[in-house]
Amino acid sequence: MASDVIPFGKYKGKTVGEVAARDPQYLEWLTQQAWFEERFDNLANSIGFRAEDTPEHNAMQVRFLDERLRWQVAKAVTGFGLAEGRAKAEEYAPTIREQISAYEFPERRERYADPNCEGLAQQANAEAKKAFYERKAEMLDVVGAKALKAGVGEPVFECGTDVAYHLFVQWPIRAYLGQRGTTYGLIKDHIGFQWDGIHERFAIECKPTVGDDFPAILRQVTKQKVQEPSRKVLFVGEYSARGATREQFIKVFANSGISVLFQAEVEVIEV
Repeated sequence: MASDVIPFGKYKGKTVGEVAARDPQYLEWLTQQAWFEERFDNLANSIGFRAEDTPEHNAMQVRFLDERLRWQVAKAVTGFGLAEGRAKAEEYAPTIREQISAYEFPERRERYADPNCEGLAQQANAEAKKAFYERKAEMLDVVGAKALKAGVGEPVFECGTDVAYHLFVQWPIRAYLGQRGTTYGLIKDHIGFQWDGIHERFAIECKPTVGDDFPAILRQVTKQKVQEPSRKVLFVGEYSARGATREQFIKVFANSGISVLFQAEVEVIEV
């Protein structure tokens, strides 16, 4: 029997599409029954996919093509956006400037009896010293917010969830002042940064409306097979359930490690 044919009840032998056109309330009722998903997993998935194939759902999903919305969702979940990253970078900037300013090039101590070797060593040392101070000037110029590294990846659709993407925000917390290379080595990376920050992947399920069927939605999102580790997010347009308050609804999902975000609230977040 095909996976979208109902094998029981008053619509036995009918396809999900036929019942959706005739009695959509029956399908909604089915998806709220725990036994239904346990015994008829493929059929439940078929109903779920059809229920989500709406203009409202599709419009919400493609909104994630907007880079700003991806940043806004990330900030709502993690508390970090571009502004917070810049603030962190500026917080560590004075210490880093002090570290870099105080550090001088470690002069070469080796000496060679062979004039040719000594000449080559002096030339290499001079080049390394020049590169060191050029690098030092460059690093001092980019300390603070200029040093911030941040980016948000392009959205991937229908990958176990509606939308998935990566995001990172990194800021320097101290200067790396190492002695690498050999006497003849031209050390251009003698000064660098040690970094801190966040790197997250988000797996987002879009729901234009959520009602008293939210337990079925919770089971759906919990069962999703997404790339780990991922921050699971339920992105909601409107909440209309009467059996649980909005706060209780959010708490139920949070207890399963899923963040609930409301579109209208997210879209006013400054990033």
